[in-house]
Amino acid sequence: MDAPAKNVLPRVTICTVTLNREKVIKEALRSMLSQTYPKDKVSVIIVDGGSSDSTVETCRSMLQGTGLASYEIIVQKSTIP
Repeated sequence: MDAPAKNVLPRVTICTVTLNREKVIKEALRSMLSQTYPKDKVSVIIVDGGSSDSTVETCRSMLQGTGLASYEIIVQKSTIP
């Protein structure tokens, strides 16, 4: 079976929530960015609960310039696990 043409592939959105998980989010983003799905068909949403470590900065530096369709990092302080 032939691979579908790039323009036929759907756009996908990957969402994740995080709080003070710089090392874990780094590995998750590396894994996501290593996929072969066309980056211009992928959007990423990171929701951070108000991390006190470098989680948000790590996400921003890893996602900028990657060719993703879009990415958004939402920081909303939360105590809900």
